[in-house]
Amino acid sequence: MIKNDETPDCSVQYITGDRKEDGLLEGLAAEELTEMFAKFRPGTTLVAITDFCHAGNAYHLQFQLSVCPDGSTFWKEVEEWSNDSKFDQKNKIRAPMIHIAGSSRLEQAYETGRKGGKQHSDQFATDTPLAKAFLGGHGGVSRAAYAVLCLNKYTGFKWSSNGPAMDLYGADRDMTNFLEWLTGDEKFPNLKISSIHNTSRTDIKSYLENLVTLSPGVVFVYIQGHGLPELYITGDGRGSDGEYIGLKSTELIELFSRFENNTSSIVITDFCHSGNFLHLRYRLEVDTDGKRADWVEVENWTQGSGDTTSHPSSQMLHIAGSADNQLVYETGNLGGYFTNALSKAEPKTLPELLAELRATVDAHLGRARNQGYISQEATQVPQIYSRTKLLNTDWDRI
Repeated sequence: MIKNDETPDCSVQYITGDRKEDGLLEGLAAEELTEMFAKFRPGTTLVAITDFCHAGNAYHLQFQLSVCPDGSTFWKEVEEWSNDSKFDQKNKIRAPMIHIAGSSRLEQAYETGRKGGKQHSDQFATDTPLAKAFLGGHGGVSRAAYAVLCLNKYTGFKWSSNGPAMDLYGADRDMTNFLEWLTGDEKFPNLKISSIHNTSRTDIKSYLENLVTLSPGVVFVYIQGHGLPELYITGDGRGSDGEYIGLKSTELIELFSRFENNTSSIVITDFCHSGNFLHLRYRLEVDTDGKRADWVEVENWTQGSGDTTSHPSSQMLHIAGSADNQLVYETGNLGGYFTNALSKAEPKTLPELLAELRATVDAHLGRARNQGYISQEATQVPQIYSRTKLLNTDWDRI
């Protein structure tokens, strides 16, 4: 930091209180700071606030928050973060970390004796939680957030001419439970919600195509119903070939690929075989209490997803009711076990949320097994997928 009447001595390091024998100032280089933070494990969340000259991305993080003139925000990748030879893989920070810097790498930081550093006096004179500030910003107008609920009961449908009924008696409860989670504690402000009953292929496509034209800040899409591998069964009934009409995963991926980079999408699915339905690259792995977690690359994540150019380029998070080889379960009273668990979850980090969802769903399954409603071998394990490894708190508490 420099005073208003001083000429800055530009440096790539943080100057400490030490002096060398030759009288020159001593300090810590950016790569030394990064190496220290790289020693933390992924289970530790790091927040660094710097108020000194040239501190912009001193920790060499991958993403930078950009703010549009209207106050809307989006994350963009820092161009040089992976190309600097001073930062090898062992020195990359792997723990979730946010760096709030008082200036960019090319700028100075200023102070006066009365106010101190301007970053502290101006930026932190607010009680707005960090998560809300990142989602919309407290200094400008937040971009609108939209939610679309795709619901199906399949009344009168059968799996085959003489087969069992497809009716889902918990669909109404699913809508209530999901809205309870979505609107609870006003965690997502300025939210506009649409519910589609007996959702058809055309409904899903037209709603998403319309949202693309609105360029929203955040889009929530909740899809409930029946599914087969790579197919969500819509409410259209059977086609001329006798097979049920649905929306393929490749079609949904293509629709989401139309959103601009500054739109973030959260997709929640409660239908069979919906694990990584959107073919996202990373899956969240957690221990039973959610304290230790890591993003792992999904094997063969591009296979079956169609043209790779159709992959979404904007941030996407997919919270799925089960793995791709599993069924999901419901009752008329509870609704879907997964959506019921989501409605009861308190705001928490993604790893903690996933651990709680799995525990609650497993408890529902245990009671159903004991009462003979499902087989003893039945399993349902909720999953969370992401287009990128989330290295910030943009989604930390939902």
